[in-house]
Amino acid sequence: MRFLYGFDEPIDPALGYGKSLHDALVEIHTESIRGHIPVSEDIPRLVEDHLHLPFANSRIEANLQQAAEEALARYLREHRDELWRLEHVEKEVELNLGEGVVVSGRIDLIRNTDTAEIVVVDFKSDQRAQQENITRMQLQIYAAGYERLTGRRPDPIEVHNLDRGGSKREPVDNSLLEKTMQEISRAGRKIGANDLPRWRRKGESCGQCEFTGICRSEYGFPWVAYTLKKQQCPPLLGRARLTGSVRNREIVG
Repeated sequence: MRFLYGFDEPIDPALGYGKSLHDALVEIHTESIRGHIPVSEDIPRLVEDHLHLPFANSRIEANLQQAAEEALARYLREHRDELWRLEHVEKEVELNLGEGVVVSGRIDLIRNTDTAEIVVVDFKSDQRAQQENITRMQLQIYAAGYERLTGRRPDPIEVHNLDRGGSKREPVDNSLLEKTMQEISRAGRKIGANDLPRWRRKGESCGQCEFTGICRSEYGFPWVAYTLKKQQCPPLLGRARLTGSVRNREIVG
């Protein structure tokens, strides 16, 4: 909806926070590769240089500035010893799946371990979050793209949460990778053919969809309990009876 037809969600006052953290990390990692690993005293300057919140009021900006400083300080405490092992920052990869479908992306960070493993690292913040299963598939694809580019297979993959700290690690999963590439190829063919039918039933993605409120499907309304008399139904609902909640609406015609 957003990328093909131009539907955009309302502007979040915190818009820009996640990218600002990401840009500050790029500088940390780039300087580390050059041999200068930043220290905690560098954090206020990093936040000052990179924090950009065009839609935040002064109170929100102050809160997010503090949150950014805390996130970067926590990251340096937890991972400073790993910064001398970095190999690539913002590494671009491309994977040709055939039939005109090409997946391209940029890996946040690639580092080595003391056991000679190659780790693909992705950074997330609560303000820049996406569904966990999408992140997993994305990193599996990035790992495959890096292998095709360099001939070296990354394993494992890691996701770092900047706001809460900690990281989640898992191995490259060949079965998940194959399934993901098949799904991407199928989606690419559908987009190319403009074959994008509206779902008539609730799907797994509906709960996370930003456009649920304007969807015409029977599940395309906010998940709140309410009663709506038949004669009050708007035209898009057609002839319907709603009792108790939208979940048990009965379609009668």
